[in-house]
Amino acid sequence: MIRELTILAQEITALDAGYKLRFAPDGGLLPRLAEFVEQERQCCPFLQFTLTVESAAGSIYLTITGPEGTNAFLEDAFQLSEGR
Repeated sequence: MIRELTILAQEITALDAGYKLRFAPDGGLLPRLAEFVEQERQCCPFLQFTLTVESAAGSIYLTITGPEGTNAFLEDAFQLSEGR
């Protein structure tokens, strides 16, 4: 599922302790993001997830953060990298 989400992301930004993914507003996206968060919090309890939905037709953001080493973990486990 993360591969599909990274393909849908319009922008991926590296943070000090994680990554922020920006998505276009899409009515079917929120349930998929919520499902992803639910799955990942079961296997990776050290990660913190924040979903931000801007007003009107604004962007949707998924921020994934955690302790030291989170960026390397996300890059390896989810093939996340900054760009787009």
